[in-house]
Amino acid sequence: MRAPASYPEARENWGLTMSWSSNHNAVFAFAVGLNVDWDYLRFRLQSMPVRDNPLLLPLAVVDTCFERHTTELQKHGHTLFEIEGMTRVFTWDDYPSRSGTSPEEDFDKFTKSLSEVRPRLAYLFMQLEAFIDTIHDTERIHKDRSGSSEDNEPAADVLSVAASLECNARALQRICRWHQEVAQSLGDVVSTMNTPD
Repeated sequence: MRAPASYPEARENWGLTMSWSSNHNAVFAFAVGLNVDWDYLRFRLQSMPVRDNPLLLPLAVVDTCFERHTTELQKHGHTLFEIEGMTRVFTWDDYPSRSGTSPEEDFDKFTKSLSEVRPRLAYLFMQLEAFIDTIHDTERIHKDRSGSSEDNEPAADVLSVAASLECNARALQRICRWHQEVAQSLGDVVSTMNTPD
């Protein structure tokens, strides 16, 4: 399992490898560069029957990553809301600066914020798509291993967790896409603002 490469955000590049040892009746996992809330991951692992079905491990990692993505999307939504509030249609002569700064300084802030938010939203969308692929791969591997999933309780656990995570991923993608559209609209507004002479 790998996250899509992000440059220059190398701290977000990570990989997870795992294997099942029938001799030890245990899952061994090796994570490199995984930047998650480890307490939350431990909590998720303890709440899932991972020992009965090791394929719940990548699903727990995906779920933990969703927590971070949700927080980041909320932060970007707040930033976009602030920009929208500051870019009401005004001429530069009657422009009411919200922060006591000049219109030029606010214009610089708009453009800087938008240039930071837009690529992050694109990256988050791409990462969510990769997580959906991981969820589908996990379901497929599990079905191949366990035969008829309806007759197998651990398989049903994996399938129900996978279905729930896919719903979460799709919801986060919709939020991400909406933020991208708002950012595009705000970019259009900011680009039409004439800087003062």
